[in-house]
Amino acid sequence: MTTQNAEIMDQLLSIDGELTISTVAEIKNTLGTALDKPGNLVVDLGNVEELDTAGLQLMLAAARYGGNRIRFTNHSAAVVQTLGLANMGAPLGFSVPDQMTGAGG
Repeated sequence: MTTQNAEIMDQLLSIDGELTISTVAEIKNTLGTALDKPGNLVVDLGNVEELDTAGLQLMLAAARYGGNRIRFTNHSAAVVQTLGLANMGAPLGFSVPDQMTGAGG
C-alpha cells in the first residue's frame, strides 16, 4: 500500500489596483473560490492603490468566513490609510501606526 503526503500549500492571492465598489464583485468571487479550497489563503495587498468601504467590507467578510485560514499581508499605503481612518486594523489582524489613526502625542 502506498501513501502520499497530503501537504496542503498556502495559496497566494495578489490584489492589484482598486479594491472598491467597482471591483468587489469580481474580487469576491476570486476570494470565495480560494477560500473554498483546502489550506490557508495569503492575500497580498501591496499593489492596492485605492480602498473604499466596499473593499473594507469585503475584507471583513472574508476574514469572518475564512477565520484563521486567511491572512492579509504587505499592506499598501492606501490600505493602511483606510484601515486607520476606519479604525479597522485590529479586526483584520493589522496594527495601524498611531500616526494613521490620529492617536499618540
